[in-house]
Formats: sequence, C-alpha cells, structure tokens
Amino acid sequence: MKIAVLSDTHGFLPAKCIEVIAGSDAVVHAGDFDTADVYREIEAVCGTDIPFYAARGNCDWDSDLSFLQKVQLFEIRKRKVCRVPQGGRFDALLGKFDVGIFGHSHIYECRKEAGILWLNPGSASRPRDGNKGSMVLLTLENNNISAERIFCR
Repeated sequence: MKIAVLSDTHGFLPAKCIEVIAGSDAVVHAGDFDTADVYREIEAVCGTDIPFYAARGNCDWDSDLSFLQKVQLFEIRKRKVCRVPQGGRFDALLGKFDVGIFGHSHIYECRKEAGILWLNPGSASRPRDGNKGSMVLLTLENNNISAERIFCR
C-alpha cells in the first residue's frame, strides 16, 4: 500500500504532488493548506477511491477548513497512524500508533524512536532546508513500513 504524505502546501499544490497522490492508495495532509482551494484540489484528485486524511495546521484559518481537527488517530491496513500537532510530539497518545506524522517546520524529518516512525514530509511548496519542496511516499508492505522522500518542485 502506498500513502502520499504531505504538509505545508500554503496555497499551492505542485504538479508532482498531484501525480503522486493520483497513484497512491491513501493520502495524509498534515496541515497548513492555507486555503480550502488546495484541500478541494486534493479531494478532487482522490475522488471516492482514495481515502484522504487531513488535519488542521496553525495557518488553516479559512472557515471552510474549520471542520479539520488538529490531532487525528486513524488506521490504514492495521497500522495506526497519528497526525500530531506542530512540534512532532503528542505524549498522551504515545504507544497507541505506529506512525506519527507532523509538519509545520517545513523541514523533512524521518526517524524511528521507541518503535514509532516519526515523519515530517517537509513543505511541498515552501521548503526551509535548502532543498526543493518535498513530500513522502509511505509504503506499508506486510510488517514493513518504509518512507521515500519525493521532491515536488
């Protein structure tokens, strides 16, 4: 199973992100859409076939995004995934998920700590680490979880 993971699009969704989303089995956006237009664009690419999990970031003040939650805990193929708030920790839920996804810093990070894969896909549109914008293609295969960084711009 392939899961497209992105964050911090800030009003712009690069064509490469659309391509990866269209070829994925699920999509997770960790917040900071800035506008509901980007949310709707991803939702349209996903259609009814690709599950779309989205969280509210600190820049998501658009009233059309008010339904988004800051913390989400969901399951994909028997793997528990948690979107955690900016900063990348949510101690009350530790031990209850396999993958912790966060954004906000615009800097890619992928580390395994205490059995949890912590993942920040970086910013798809406004990177701060000197690289091109990025997202991640998360692969769940049998008992393995792997993450591949994909440059978007």
